[in-house]
Amino acid sequence: MTEKMIFWTWKTKEVQHLLEWMCSYNQDKSEEDKIQYIGVDCQFNKYNTILLMEFLAEAGPAIIDFAENILDSVKNVYDTQFENYNNNSYSLLLNRINTLIDTVKYHESELISKSSNETFQFYAHMLEVVKQSFTVRFHSHMNDYSHNYRDEYMAKNVEWILDQDPNNKVVVWAHNGHVAGNPSTYSHAGGSMGFHLKNSLSKDYKILGFSFSMGSFRAVGQDGKNYTGLKVHEIAENPLSGSLNEIFSNSVHDCFGVSMDRLLNDPDWNNQFEVNRKMLSLGAVYNGNPESYYSEVN
Repeated sequence: MTEKMIFWTWKTKEVQHLLEWMCSYNQDKSEEDKIQYIGVDCQFNKYNTILLMEFLAEAGPAIIDFAENILDSVKNVYDTQFENYNNNSYSLLLNRINTLIDTVKYHESELISKSSNETFQFYAHMLEVVKQSFTVRFHSHMNDYSHNYRDEYMAKNVEWILDQDPNNKVVVWAHNGHVAGNPSTYSHAGGSMGFHLKNSLSKDYKILGFSFSMGSFRAVGQDGKNYTGLKVHEIAENPLSGSLNEIFSNSVHDCFGVSMDRLLNDPDWNNQFEVNRKMLSLGAVYNGNPESYYSEVN
C-alpha cells in the first residue's frame, strides 16, 4: 500500500500509527460503527484509471472497450506530463471523459446489479475524480492559476462523502491553507477548500489549524526554482515580531491548543486581533527562510 501513497508526507510513522490505531479500533465494531479513510485530493490519475477498468470490466465488452480507450488516454497524459498538450487537445479529451461519465450513468442499473449501489456510487465518483485530476493537472501544466480548481474539487469530494451518510461525521486532514475558512492566498482564485465547506456547511464546519515557532521538521528543500530533496530543517530564530507565534511562544506550555472564538470574545485578547496577525504555516517544501511562510490569519 505504501507505494501507492504518492506524497512522501503520507509515508511517515505518524500516518502508520494512525492507520494501525484505526485498524485496532475497528476490530470489535459493527460495520456501521467502524471508521474508515478515503482520499479527497485530486492531483493524480496514476491508479484511478486502473481501478475503474477493473470495475467496468463487469459491464461487458460494450462499455469496457469504449472506457478503456478513454481511460488509457487519460493515464498516458498523466504519465507524459501533458507533453505536446494544448487547450484544444485538452478540450477534446475532457469531452470524451464527460461522455464516459454519461455512459456509466446510463449503465447504472446493470452495474449495480453486478455489484451493489454503494460500490457503483464509489466508482462513479472515482470517475468524477479522474476528470477533476485531469483538469487540475492540465491548468498546472499551463501555469494557469486563475481559478483554484483543486480546492473547489476537494470541497466537493468532502461533500460527496457526507452525502453517502449524512448522520456520520468526517474529519478532513489537510494543510492549514486548505482547511482555512477564507485564506487571502486563495481568495482571488475562488477560495480554499475550507472556504467552500464553510459556505456549504456553515456552523457544522469546524477548523483546527497547526503551527509551531522553533525546532526541527522534515520538508523538501527549495533553492530558487530548484528542489533539493527531502531533508531535516531547523528554525532557530525567534518568531516573527507581532505574529501569533510570537504571542503564543510566551506561554508556559510547550504544546497546547486554544479556541480562537473564545479568544475573540475575550476583551483583552480581542485587542490583540484588531490588526491582522500572521502565523507560521509550513507545508511540504521549505526554502530556508521562515519569514516567507508567515501569512495573515483571517
